[in-house]
Amino acid sequence: MFAWAMPLPAPPVPEAIAQPPDPNTVAVLPFANLSPEPEQDYFCDGITEDIINELTSIRDLNVVGRTSSFVFKNSRLDLREIGARLSAGTVIEGSVRKSGEMLRVSAQIIDSASGRALWSESFDRQTGEVFAIEDEIAGAIAGTLRVTLAAKQSGERNGPHGFEAYALYLKGRHAWNRMTPAGFREAIELYSRAVALYPDYALPYCGLADTFSWLAMWGIRSPREMFPKAKQAALESLRLDPLLANAYTSLGVVLCHYDREWQDGTAMLRRAIELESSYSVGHHMLGLSLMFQGRLDDAVPVLRRALKLDPLSVRTNRTLGWAYYCLNVPEQAEKLMLQALAIDPDSPPTRFLMVEFYLHQGRDEEALAIAEPLLQAPPNSFGWGAGAAALARNGRVSEASNSWTPWSGSRRLSASTCCRLRWHTQRRENIDRAFEYLAKSIEDGSPFSCCLLVDPMFEDLRADPRFNQLAAQVKLKPS
Repeated sequence: MFAWAMPLPAPPVPEAIAQPPDPNTVAVLPFANLSPEPEQDYFCDGITEDIINELTSIRDLNVVGRTSSFVFKNSRLDLREIGARLSAGTVIEGSVRKSGEMLRVSAQIIDSASGRALWSESFDRQTGEVFAIEDEIAGAIAGTLRVTLAAKQSGERNGPHGFEAYALYLKGRHAWNRMTPAGFREAIELYSRAVALYPDYALPYCGLADTFSWLAMWGIRSPREMFPKAKQAALESLRLDPLLANAYTSLGVVLCHYDREWQDGTAMLRRAIELESSYSVGHHMLGLSLMFQGRLDDAVPVLRRALKLDPLSVRTNRTLGWAYYCLNVPEQAEKLMLQALAIDPDSPPTRFLMVEFYLHQGRDEEALAIAEPLLQAPPNSFGWGAGAAALARNGRVSEASNSWTPWSGSRRLSASTCCRLRWHTQRRENIDRAFEYLAKSIEDGSPFSCCLLVDPMFEDLRADPRFNQLAAQVKLKPS
């Protein structure tokens, strides 16, 4: 987190969105915290995210996703420059001051091409009226841009839960957005408190579903333990609010990546973006689901839409790069992966994927260079898998084997990563062992075992009859 008014390094601008700013592309920048207590950041971020979410249902707008907007948190860059980097012709900025039960929220709508303010307003209200303030700001944006603000479909925010419930939910979301194991644990605690106190409040259940899924997706906790909890929470969220787009995405992720109910899961993901057409995470997860089903030609346009909405998202740049890698378009794949790495050089999943990409191309020295920082970092399954594979392919087999020992019996290591490591280090020597690890990853419920049909690392296995048998276990049909 950057201190207020500290200059922010310029993030890269993906080529996919390098185009003139469009007035109907809206970027809501993080509202500044002017409260006496710095810990009120969660509240300011929550207001920002709520306004983003409210705008995503307007079909005539492209609303820049949270990840990209929050890159500019506390930035002193000129708003015209920010608009250019996000291709956003309209930029929203504001501030929040919370003192006791009183709020002052100030906001303005800026034409990013000229830097001219199109609208500005300050609201002095009690905390319980925060939803009304958010609605007025969203309405002002819609009115200024002459688009129709979608009628309230979800009554979730304005239910009988009160400000205390909302604050617990925002604190949980703030913890989740740290994207660390400690942040996930804190998020689960806060969301669980919210549902214990307010069992008819849908949003915390949705937050729990996302957190449980994330813990499983990245091998922090067992998929067999986490995904059923995620499904239960998502279903409860939808029971309480059948029009909550995020909950459809949460449920769709579990149905596709764990239950392997591809048709039903894809339908849930499509429903999410029907409700909120600018919901970047929904587009991303739909694209990933289509990709895993082998529908790469359908997946790429969806992922490109996700990238347009959230151009500085590490995950979306990386996933679209992975899709091009699977399509054998290496130049575009490498460009997008490098963009992801430039946005977050410390991302283990990005480095892992780039190591796999370079090894597949026979660029072993480049693979090791990408993996080296992971070998020096605290132990993690992505870092270990990528580092050991690169070491082995560069002739440093004993070092790769030694790195296996501390993890060989660890439940923290995802079976998918075991498979990837063993496949790269033994692919020309022991295909039976590769199948053993692949079968284990499916048995463990690893969501990454779903990429059997498309990921190039499996291409030498696909002629073996055992491959079709394993694909059938995840309900996929090889072409």
